Amino acid sequence: KTDTLLPPVAYAILRTGMPLAVASVVLSQIEPQAMPLMRLSTHERFLAAKALHADFYLLACYHLPLLMIHLDRNCQDWYWPKKEEEEVVEEEATDDKDATSNINEAKKDGAEGVNENAKIKRGDNNGLIPQSWFVTNFAGECDDACLDHANLLPLWDHILTKGDSSWKFFLAISVLEKRSDVLLMLTGEELRKELEELFHFSETPVESFIESVDGSGDDMLPEWLSMSKSLIECTPSSVIELLRSADDRAVANAIQLRQIQMEKELQA
Repeated sequence: KTDTLLPPVAYAILRTGMPLAVASVVLSQIEPQAMPLMRLSTHERFLAAKALHADFYLLACYHLPLLMIHLDRNCQDWYWPKKEEEEVVEEEATDDKDATSNINEAKKDGAEGVNENAKIKRGDNNGLIPQSWFVTNFAGECDDACLDHANLLPLWDHILTKGDSSWKFFLAISVLEKRSDVLLMLTGEELRKELEELFHFSETPVESFIESVDGSGDDMLPEWLSMSKSLIECTPSSVIELLRSADDRAVANAIQLRQIQMEKELQA
Protein backbone atom coordinates (compact mmCIF):
# COMPACT_ATOMS: atom_id res chain seq x y z
CA LYS A 1 0.00 0.00 0.00
CA THR A 2 1.33 3.42 -0.97
CA ASP A 3 2.38 5.73 1.82
CA THR A 4 0.70 9.07 1.12
CA LEU A 5 2.58 10.98 3.83
CA LEU A 6 6.24 10.29 3.03
CA PRO A 7 6.46 11.73 -0.53
CA PRO A 8 5.28 15.25 0.49
CA VAL A 9 7.87 15.29 3.29
CA ALA A 10 10.66 14.26 0.91
CA TYR A 11 9.48 16.75 -1.70
CA ALA A 12 9.44 19.60 0.82
CA ILE A 13 13.05 18.82 1.78
CA LEU A 14 14.13 18.65 -1.87
CA ARG A 15 12.49 22.02 -2.50
CA THR A 16 15.22 23.60 -0.39
CA GLY A 17 17.65 22.89 -3.23
CA MET A 18 20.01 20.70 -1.24
CA PRO A 19 21.74 17.75 -3.02
CA LEU A 20 19.91 14.44 -3.04
CA ALA A 21 22.47 12.75 -0.78
CA VAL A 22 22.19 15.55 1.77
CA ALA A 23 18.39 15.52 1.58
CA SER A 24 18.42 11.79 2.37
CA VAL A 25 20.48 12.41 5.50
CA VAL A 26 18.25 15.30 6.56
CA LEU A 27 15.16 13.14 6.15
CA SER A 28 16.72 10.34 8.21
CA GLN A 29 17.40 12.85 10.99
CA ILE A 30 14.07 14.70 10.91
CA GLU A 31 11.80 11.66 10.72
CA PRO A 32 12.62 9.96 14.06
CA GLN A 33 12.86 13.25 15.96
CA ALA A 34 9.95 15.29 14.65
CA MET A 35 7.80 12.65 12.90
CA PRO A 36 8.14 9.41 14.89
CA LEU A 37 4.77 8.04 13.74
CA MET A 38 6.18 7.73 10.21
CA ARG A 39 8.06 4.59 11.33
CA LEU A 40 4.78 2.76 11.98
CA SER A 41 2.75 0.82 9.44
CA THR A 42 -0.16 2.61 7.79
CA HIS A 43 -2.75 0.97 10.04
CA GLU A 44 -0.69 1.47 13.19
CA ARG A 45 -0.07 5.07 12.24
CA PHE A 46 -3.76 5.78 11.87
CA LEU A 47 -4.52 4.35 15.32
CA ALA A 48 -1.63 6.32 16.81
CA ALA A 49 -2.82 9.47 15.04
CA LYS A 50 -6.22 9.04 16.68
CA ALA A 51 -4.53 9.38 20.07
CA LEU A 52 -2.94 12.67 18.96
CA HIS A 53 -6.26 13.94 17.63
CA ALA A 54 -7.94 13.06 20.91
CA ASP A 55 -5.35 15.19 22.73
CA PHE A 56 -5.94 17.99 20.24
CA TYR A 57 -9.68 17.83 20.84
CA LEU A 58 -9.29 18.12 24.61
CA LEU A 59 -6.97 21.10 24.14
CA ALA A 60 -9.51 22.71 21.80
CA CYS A 61 -12.24 22.19 24.42
CA TYR A 62 -10.08 24.07 26.91
CA HIS A 63 -9.33 27.06 24.66
CA LEU A 64 -12.43 27.18 22.43
CA PRO A 65 -15.30 25.69 24.44
CA LEU A 66 -18.12 27.51 22.62
CA LEU A 67 -16.82 26.51 19.18
CA MET A 68 -16.37 22.90 20.30
CA ILE A 69 -19.97 22.70 21.49
CA HIS A 70 -21.11 24.06 18.13
CA LEU A 71 -18.94 21.70 16.08
CA ASP A 72 -19.87 18.64 18.13
CA ARG A 73 -23.53 19.45 17.72
CA ASN A 74 -23.42 20.07 13.98
CA CYS A 75 -20.46 18.03 12.69
CA GLN A 76 -19.76 15.05 14.91
CA ASP A 77 -16.39 13.30 14.75
CA TRP A 78 -14.88 16.26 12.85
CA TYR A 79 -11.67 16.16 14.90
CA TRP A 80 -10.64 12.57 14.09
CA PRO A 81 -7.98 11.93 11.43
CA LYS A 82 -9.30 11.67 7.92
CA LYS A 83 -9.09 8.13 6.61
CA GLU A 84 -7.64 7.34 3.24
CA GLU A 85 -10.20 6.18 0.71
CA GLU A 86 -8.78 2.65 0.66
CA GLU A 87 -9.07 2.42 4.43
CA VAL A 88 -12.72 3.47 4.35
CA VAL A 89 -13.57 0.94 1.63
CA GLU A 90 -11.74 -1.86 3.46
CA GLU A 91 -13.40 -1.01 6.78
CA GLU A 92 -16.86 -0.82 5.23
CA ALA A 93 -16.38 -4.25 3.64
CA THR A 94 -15.39 -5.69 7.02
CA ASP A 95 -18.32 -3.98 8.72
CA ASP A 96 -20.79 -5.30 6.14
CA LYS A 97 -19.43 -8.82 6.60
CA ASP A 98 -19.68 -8.59 10.39
CA ALA A 99 -23.16 -7.10 10.21
CA THR A 100 -24.39 -9.90 7.90
CA SER A 101 -22.89 -12.52 10.21
CA ASN A 102 -24.60 -10.97 13.23
CA ILE A 103 -27.95 -10.82 11.44
CA ASN A 104 -27.82 -14.46 10.34
CA GLU A 105 -26.79 -15.60 13.80
CA ALA A 106 -29.58 -13.65 15.45
CA LYS A 107 -32.17 -14.95 13.00
CA LYS A 108 -31.23 -18.49 13.94
CA ASP A 109 -32.03 -17.62 17.54
CA GLY A 110 -35.37 -16.13 16.52
CA ALA A 111 -34.44 -12.57 17.45
CA GLU A 112 -36.66 -9.71 16.27
CA GLY A 113 -35.60 -6.35 14.89
CA VAL A 114 -32.00 -7.42 14.53
CA ASN A 115 -31.36 -5.36 11.42
CA GLU A 116 -31.10 -2.09 13.29
CA ASN A 117 -29.01 -3.45 16.14
CA ALA A 118 -26.54 -5.30 13.95
CA LYS A 119 -26.08 -2.51 11.45
CA ILE A 120 -22.62 -0.96 11.61
CA LYS A 121 -22.34 2.78 11.17
CA ARG A 122 -20.13 3.69 8.27
CA GLY A 123 -17.67 6.48 8.76
CA ASP A 124 -17.47 6.27 12.56
CA ASN A 125 -14.41 8.16 13.76
CA ASN A 126 -13.70 9.19 10.18
CA GLY A 127 -12.85 12.84 10.72
CA LEU A 128 -11.94 15.82 8.58
CA ILE A 129 -8.42 16.67 9.76
CA PRO A 130 -5.64 15.25 7.54
CA GLN A 131 -3.21 12.95 9.33
CA SER A 132 -0.38 15.14 8.05
CA TRP A 133 -1.31 17.93 10.47
CA PHE A 134 0.05 16.07 13.49
CA VAL A 135 2.08 13.25 11.91
CA THR A 136 4.25 15.30 9.52
CA ASN A 137 3.71 18.84 10.82
CA PHE A 138 1.37 20.08 8.05
CA ALA A 139 3.40 18.63 5.15
CA GLY A 140 0.25 17.46 3.36
CA GLU A 141 -0.57 14.22 1.58
CA CYS A 142 -0.31 12.90 -1.97
CA ASP A 143 -3.04 14.21 -4.30
CA ASP A 144 -4.25 16.56 -1.60
CA ALA A 145 -3.90 20.21 -0.70
CA CYS A 146 -1.01 21.15 1.54
CA LEU A 147 0.57 24.18 3.10
CA ASP A 148 2.59 26.24 0.63
CA HIS A 149 6.29 25.40 0.88
CA ALA A 150 7.16 29.08 1.25
CA ASN A 151 5.44 28.87 4.64
CA LEU A 152 5.93 25.17 5.42
CA LEU A 153 9.73 25.24 5.46
CA PRO A 154 10.04 28.25 7.82
CA LEU A 155 7.39 26.61 10.00
CA TRP A 156 9.47 23.43 10.16
CA ASP A 157 12.54 25.51 11.00
CA HIS A 158 10.68 27.00 13.95
CA ILE A 159 9.36 23.65 15.24
CA LEU A 160 12.71 21.88 14.82
CA THR A 161 14.62 24.74 16.40
CA LYS A 162 12.29 24.82 19.39
CA GLY A 163 12.43 21.05 19.71
CA ASP A 164 8.92 21.20 21.13
CA SER A 165 6.42 18.83 19.51
CA SER A 166 3.51 20.47 21.35
CA TRP A 167 3.64 23.42 18.96
CA LYS A 168 1.71 21.56 16.26
CA PHE A 169 -1.33 21.28 18.52
CA PHE A 170 -1.37 25.00 19.24
CA LEU A 171 -0.83 25.84 15.58
CA ALA A 172 -3.94 23.78 14.81
CA ILE A 173 -5.93 25.52 17.55
CA SER A 174 -4.87 28.88 16.10
CA VAL A 175 -6.37 27.98 12.73
CA LEU A 176 -9.71 27.24 14.37
CA GLU A 177 -9.55 30.30 16.57
CA LYS A 178 -8.92 32.58 13.60
CA ARG A 179 -11.99 31.22 11.80
CA SER A 180 -14.19 30.68 14.85
CA ASP A 181 -16.57 33.57 14.10
CA VAL A 182 -17.27 32.20 10.63
CA LEU A 183 -17.62 28.59 11.82
CA LEU A 184 -20.09 29.55 14.55
CA MET A 185 -22.41 31.01 11.93
CA LEU A 186 -22.55 27.84 9.83
CA THR A 187 -24.39 24.54 10.19
CA GLY A 188 -24.94 21.36 8.19
CA GLU A 189 -23.14 20.86 4.90
CA GLU A 190 -21.96 24.48 4.83
CA LEU A 191 -20.10 23.95 8.09
CA ARG A 192 -18.61 20.68 6.94
CA LYS A 193 -17.46 22.19 3.65
CA GLU A 194 -15.88 25.16 5.43
CA LEU A 195 -14.00 22.84 7.78
CA GLU A 196 -12.76 20.69 4.90
CA GLU A 197 -11.47 23.75 3.06
CA LEU A 198 -9.86 25.08 6.22
CA PHE A 199 -8.11 21.82 7.09
CA HIS A 200 -6.82 21.39 3.55
CA PHE A 201 -5.61 25.00 3.22
CA SER A 202 -7.98 25.61 0.33
CA GLU A 203 -8.09 29.06 -1.23
CA THR A 204 -11.14 30.75 0.28
CA PRO A 205 -10.58 30.36 4.04
CA VAL A 206 -6.80 30.63 3.76
CA GLU A 207 -7.00 34.06 2.14
CA SER A 208 -8.64 35.58 5.18
CA PHE A 209 -6.36 33.72 7.57
CA ILE A 210 -2.88 34.13 6.19
CA GLU A 211 -2.73 37.01 3.77
CA SER A 212 -1.70 40.49 4.76
CA VAL A 213 -3.66 43.58 3.85
CA ASP A 214 -1.89 43.94 0.51
CA GLY A 215 -2.63 40.28 -0.32
CA SER A 216 1.01 39.23 -0.36
CA GLY A 217 0.66 36.56 2.30
CA ASP A 218 3.98 37.60 3.86
CA ASP A 219 2.43 38.03 7.30
CA MET A 220 1.16 34.47 7.58
CA LEU A 221 3.86 32.81 9.61
CA PRO A 222 4.53 35.59 12.15
CA GLU A 223 0.83 35.95 12.90
CA TRP A 224 0.30 32.20 13.08
CA LEU A 225 3.24 31.68 15.42
CA SER A 226 2.23 34.67 17.54
CA MET A 227 -1.30 33.32 18.03
CA SER A 228 0.08 29.89 18.88
CA LYS A 229 2.55 31.32 21.38
CA SER A 230 -0.27 33.22 23.11
CA LEU A 231 -2.22 29.97 23.44
CA ILE A 232 0.82 28.21 24.89
CA GLU A 233 1.23 30.93 27.48
CA CYS A 234 -2.41 30.46 28.52
CA THR A 235 -2.07 26.69 28.90
CA PRO A 236 -1.10 24.94 32.17
CA SER A 237 2.47 23.64 32.08
CA SER A 238 1.29 20.15 33.04
CA VAL A 239 -0.86 20.03 29.90
CA ILE A 240 2.03 21.19 27.73
CA GLU A 241 4.25 18.45 29.15
CA LEU A 242 1.64 15.84 28.26
CA LEU A 243 1.40 17.19 24.72
CA ARG A 244 5.19 17.08 24.37
CA SER A 245 5.14 13.37 25.13
CA ALA A 246 2.07 12.62 23.00
CA ASP A 247 4.07 11.26 20.05
CA ASP A 248 6.16 8.97 22.26
CA ARG A 249 3.10 7.64 24.06
CA ALA A 250 1.28 7.00 20.79
CA VAL A 251 4.24 5.10 19.31
CA ALA A 252 4.73 3.09 22.51
CA ASN A 253 1.07 2.06 22.51
CA ALA A 254 1.28 1.07 18.84
CA ILE A 255 4.33 -1.10 19.49
CA GLN A 256 2.64 -2.68 22.50
CA LEU A 257 -0.43 -3.55 20.40
CA ARG A 258 1.87 -5.01 17.74
CA GLN A 259 3.53 -7.24 20.33
CA ILE A 260 0.17 -8.40 21.68
CA GLN A 261 -0.98 -9.26 18.15
CA MET A 262 2.22 -11.20 17.46
CA GLU A 263 1.81 -13.17 20.68
CA LYS A 264 -1.76 -14.07 19.73
CA GLU A 265 -0.61 -15.26 16.32
CA LEU A 266 2.11 -17.40 17.90
CA GLN A 267 -0.38 -18.96 20.31
CA ALA A 268 -2.91 -19.69 17.53
